[in-house]
Amino acid sequence: MDELLVLVSSTLRLSTPIVIVALGGFFSERSGVVALGLEGLMLIGAFAAASVTYFTHDPYLGMLLAGIVSGMIAWGYG
Repeated sequence: MDELLVLVSSTLRLSTPIVIVALGGFFSERSGVVALGLEGLMLIGAFAAASVTYFTHDPYLGMLLAGIVSGMIAWGYG
């Protein structure tokens, strides 16, 4: 029974970012905007966050710059 609980909790933990991106794609499609590169934006943001956090040792700055970098890339697509 303990293995099942571990499996369910790890599945929920690992699938949360993908579900959030899927919801973002759903709402953008409903508004008439075609967003094809959502997974790429997620990967670029994750790389930016990991890089900035590694070099500055500040996870909050990493999260901030991940949003800024992803936003700049998304703005470039538009």
